[in-house]
Amino acid sequence: MRIQILFLFFACQLFCQTAQLDKLFNAFDRYDNDEVKKTLTSINENNIFLYSENDSIRFSLYKLIKFQSTDTEKLRKDSSAVTNYQIHLNYLISKGFEDHLPYFLNHYTTTYAFDEAYYLSCLKYLNLSIEVEKKGLNKSHFLSVVNLFDALDWKDILRSVYDIDYKDEDLKSLILHYESNNKKLNFLSQSLLFKKYYKVSKSKFINKDFRFSALKKTFEYGRQLELLPEGYSYRNLLFYLRSYDLKNINALEYVNKNHRDLISQLNFLLNACYINNYSATSFNDLKNQINTILDRNIILTVDELFDINFVLSVISISIKKRWLETKPPRPDINFWHEVFNLRYKF
Repeated sequence: MRIQILFLFFACQLFCQTAQLDKLFNAFDRYDNDEVKKTLTSINENNIFLYSENDSIRFSLYKLIKFQSTDTEKLRKDSSAVTNYQIHLNYLISKGFEDHLPYFLNHYTTTYAFDEAYYLSCLKYLNLSIEVEKKGLNKSHFLSVVNLFDALDWKDILRSVYDIDYKDEDLKSLILHYESNNKKLNFLSQSLLFKKYYKVSKSKFINKDFRFSALKKTFEYGRQLELLPEGYSYRNLLFYLRSYDLKNINALEYVNKNHRDLISQLNFLLNACYINNYSATSFNDLKNQINTILDRNIILTVDELFDINFVLSVISISIKKRWLETKPPRPDINFWHEVFNLRYKF
């Protein structure tokens, strides 16, 4: 009789265990977050028995959902969580369930990306996620195009921070992926897209034509924003376009022609100096604007002072080069004198 009671007890336990996990998995698949949290609260891990490989697989899936539903800061503070997260990911990978994991592989990365100790594990999981998604094998949460965007995005972020040999390959792949699937990714915010195109626009590794195309998108998305994201400015972007490494006259001309209203008058005139090859006319326009600012006792920002000094130095060098290239030398003393006097003010 005792054996029968014991058998009934374990059968009941097994039934309850199966029912609870099925309820959790179904709620997770339906994106019913409230039901997921409610069901997780009702599950007692001590009552989950692993009688078979299938039980172990289901338990690992349960643990992944629990990790995903736990507050990120709480996970990071729990020193054992990262190890357990890896254990359950690796177990399911070893059982051939990687097609079901991209969502969780990405979530692991978003949780531990900014701790260098976990950089290699994050990179490994992202590479696997990308491999699954590119093959169209995804059986995970969210669409393949969404998981692939997230994986490429985080891989770009990680390598930008930790990989000294990174040349923005994943950033370019991210943009190409978005442009090929923009209808399915139409939920992405204008602010996020602005940031991604902004980053491409000033990359010294991506080819000039691709950067120019990205610059156009940057201003298109920026125009739709009430305020630019914190840490982003048109001035900083224009500075990169005027620098020796990335100097792009066509890009500056495009901005001045199409987006003059988004940049300051000073930046417009600074651009014009580069566009017009540091001509006397463009210099005089800049000089008049600067004198107007000074006459009105308007305080120039540190960036504005830097940009003015930089372009005046470039104009001075350009004047001297022209002298040397003219046979016989015929220096434009008046032009040089005007530049010298303006530089003296700063």
